[in-house]
Amino acid sequence: LYQRVRITDSVAGQSAGAAFPGSESSRTITVSIVPVSEDDIASLTTMLAGQGHKFLSAWTFSAEDFSAGPSNPVYLSLPADSAGNISSLNIWWLIDEEWRPYFDHDWMEWNSQLTDLAFDGTYASFVVNNLGSFAVTAKMSTGDSDGDNDVDGLDLLSFNTAQNELTIEELAAVFGK
Repeated sequence: LYQRVRITDSVAGQSAGAAFPGSESSRTITVSIVPVSEDDIASLTTMLAGQGHKFLSAWTFSAEDFSAGPSNPVYLSLPADSAGNISSLNIWWLIDEEWRPYFDHDWMEWNSQLTDLAFDGTYASFVVNNLGSFAVTAKMSTGDSDGDNDVDGLDLLSFNTAQNELTIEELAAVFGK
């Protein structure tokens, strides 16, 4: 039995959620779910620059009168609606002001604490044994210049709009043969 909470950020129009394990006795948990600061988002996007990752969302989860752990796991849900599919998802965890992979498909590393990664087309959801700041990115397909997870003519337009000069050889290399 889990108690769920979902918070919507009215500025970004996104919402994130957390599900906490229930207990046999009544208890009060004070929960905070807030978007990650612009500075922390900038540090993540700077770190990932040139690696083909698209930033999707980042949220900080905390709770008073509750300690997450192996016997008290928390199920988090972060917006990831433009991820495409579960195989493109990467989960990041902010520790000591440094973003570290929580789960990264590129390196095929599973954090031993990450279980039950799920994607319903809107939210990336996973179980954690600790709270803190988490982010979701998606690995873009090669040639997906506009980040819509579809390599098509709009990518060529987006690429050219960025004032890139493109030879036929580069076109074949970037957009497939």
